[in-house]
Amino acid sequence: MKKQLLYVLVLCAVIGLCPSPGLAQRMDVDIEGPWILYLDSGFPDQAGSSKTVLVAIAPKVPGHYYPTFSAGTGGAVKNLGIYCVGFGAGASLPACTPNNLNTWAWSTYMQPAPEIVKKPASFDWRTLASPAYVFIFPVPDSISSDGLYMATFQSTFPTKGSPNTTTESGPRSIGIQLHYVNGPGSVALLPCSGTPSASNCAGLPSLNQQNSGTVRLHVKSIDSPMAEDSCEHHVRRAYHKMLMLVDPPLSVNQSRAYINEDTYDDTCSPCDPQQDSISPDCDSLSPTLMATTDVPESLSRIVALMDGLNLAPKQAEQLQLSALKTQSENVSGRSPDQNDLMSLKKTLLKSEKGIQRVLDDDRARDSITGKQPAQKAALSRVALRVGLESAESQEEALTGVTDVDMMLAISGKDCRAVIMLVQ
Repeated sequence: MKKQLLYVLVLCAVIGLCPSPGLAQRMDVDIEGPWILYLDSGFPDQAGSSKTVLVAIAPKVPGHYYPTFSAGTGGAVKNLGIYCVGFGAGASLPACTPNNLNTWAWSTYMQPAPEIVKKPASFDWRTLASPAYVFIFPVPDSISSDGLYMATFQSTFPTKGSPNTTTESGPRSIGIQLHYVNGPGSVALLPCSGTPSASNCAGLPSLNQQNSGTVRLHVKSIDSPMAEDSCEHHVRRAYHKMLMLVDPPLSVNQSRAYINEDTYDDTCSPCDPQQDSISPDCDSLSPTLMATTDVPESLSRIVALMDGLNLAPKQAEQLQLSALKTQSENVSGRSPDQNDLMSLKKTLLKSEKGIQRVLDDDRARDSITGKQPAQKAALSRVALRVGLESAESQEEALTGVTDVDMMLAISGKDCRAVIMLVQ
């Protein structure tokens, strides 16, 4: 046995696969979708000193899923707002901790090719909590592209029979990877309140996960065979929404006002969403994101309803009330991850069966005794039945929501929207 262990240790050292306790854990962040990147040098750290951070901004774009943040067991970010990507070490919870870097290097990777847009004087990402998803990262050591897409840019929309002038063209990054040499042990999203700063981005961590080596921040387009997008309207719509977040009046970016509009196309141009107005019939060409509800809020309502039914101990056990309370407390105020949703679904299904057993027992009691209960007892039992039936209905709906939310974290196709870099 000792010889086998010695052989393993020697082989491990020779091929360089032995983990070193003193070696920092690297981490890559893969960003795909309609993201705007901006380096801000005035982000206050915990001591109030200005640090540089990388800000990633995505508009809410029809035809696209919610952003997903995942190192393997993450989930969808359904609420617009500003979040700091917290880094954690050891047993400590992730915290919003800017580093001391001011910019990144290309390292040994091919230089990325985001679309460079000019920063107008009016641009302030701190004001975008309502119309966008905003994520704050420590500055990475280096970045690289995750895919390129040939794009052309125009200052005007083409008209039929008249050629358009292209102001820029070439391959553009449709994804960016952030590379951290000294990565964290865990990552999470910390909601920001008030003016974003390390101190004000210290809410309850959401989607807290171990650093698996790669974190994915993706916005996928809805993959619908009923709405085949041969005109790539979702790319054009995403680009237009992004540009409107940065420079709504196009005060310094008129030369890149439109993407991929070299010539007027009778099939695609009439419904191109980059125009100020298009026919209402065009809306049917864009797949829509199914509506979903807030899981923590819905679960809290179910627990409150059951709590008010004065259940007997055995009934509460059948309804999984204790487990539902614990799960409600665990997800309160944060986005449930895949593990939360799978565990909750199992509990809900058990609870639904428990409700049926309690209702069946109540009906059986009437048939066995053959007697009518006293008026007060009868009213109490009616209230219990109505409450249980309502709880069962809400649980069935929430079970469906957990399925949808788990699907949201893994569904969609590559958006192919170009990455923007504001300078």
